[in-house]
Order: sequence, then structure tokens, then C-alpha cells
Amino acid sequence: MFSLVQGFYEELTYVPEHPVALLGVEESGKSSILEWLKLYFPSTRRANRVERPSSLQKITSTVGLNVAKLRLPNERLLVWDLGGARALRPIWERYIDEAQAIIWVVDSTDTERMDESRDALKKLISRPHLKHSPLLVFANKQDLENAMDPVKVSLALDMFSDAENRPQCVQPCSAETGDGLKDGIEWLIKSLGEDAKIEMRIP
Repeated sequence: MFSLVQGFYEELTYVPEHPVALLGVEESGKSSILEWLKLYFPSTRRANRVERPSSLQKITSTVGLNVAKLRLPNERLLVWDLGGARALRPIWERYIDEAQAIIWVVDSTDTERMDESRDALKKLISRPHLKHSPLLVFANKQDLENAMDPVKVSLALDMFSDAENRPQCVQPCSAETGDGLKDGIEWLIKSLGEDAKIEMRIP
């Protein structure tokens, strides 16, 4: 009897969990963004007040893997933050085939590395498993005056050539202030739904 009740309870309280890869070349701001996301969508319930993570000053480039669970009202995201240095990118292949979506982070002020970022992203999303997976691009460092706007970022990454294959969004954001990050994740959750539409969204 207990096992039957437990089964009903688990069915009623079941919340889908989506594995998501958080990627980008090094120094793009991935780990800082993940710290903000853990505050915005904590894995356990907490007060609504969100302040700038004190840990941001201590963050260094990811070496290997950071993992976080993000809790939303009816969904969960299991986020893998993988190191973006060239020597670490082979590690991506151990995880990305399990991912249901990709979050790609770019430093919008670093025009010299946009080609590198584009090439790494193209190679990634060309994998058969990811051919139609949602792609959220966080155009980071929008708080700086020399940041490329989201349209220019999308052109630099050649995203329009893939616009008919998957839901895509270029979300302006700042890992310094946290602006734009919640909007991006909320779009991503919708794009993972059964009624998701193929679109190219640039706020």
C-alpha cells in the first residue's frame, strides 16, 4: 500500500528536468552568469530578494565542469558549465550529446574573438543530436559602452543561416549586474516545450 501511495505522490509531484550545456570560449563570463542563475532560480525555496553574488569577485575560468540545478515553477534545468579554453573543449563531447539545449555565452566587447566563437559554436551545433535543439546566446557585457548590440552579435555568429532549424534567441545581458539573464532562461524553458516554435528572437 505504501509503495502505491508513494507512486501516486511521485507522479503528482513529478517535474521534468532538462540537461543544458553552458558553453563559450574562455573569459566570456559563463561562470559568473551561472552564479546569477543559481540566485534567480535556486534549487530550494528562498526569499525573493536577489543581490549581486559576492562570489563574483573570486570567480576564475572554469577548468573542467561546474554543475547547477535551476528550479522554475514547472521545470528544472540541470546546467553543465564546461571550460571554454581550447585545450578543454574536447571535454564538451562527453556531455553535449545528453543536452537538450545549448546556452552559448559571448563577450560582446571582444570583437577579435567573435570568429573563434562562431567557429566553435558552428562545430558544436552541427552534431546530429543537436540539429534541432534550442540555442540561447547570452550576449554578455552589455553594460559596457563598446559592446556589440544583439543584432550584430547574431550576424557575427552567422545565426541566421541556421534560423530554420531550431528555436534561437540572442539575449543581451550583463554578468556584472544580472540584467537580461532571467529573460533568457524563461525563453529557453518555453523553447523546450512541446508547442515550441522555430523562431529567431532578438529582444
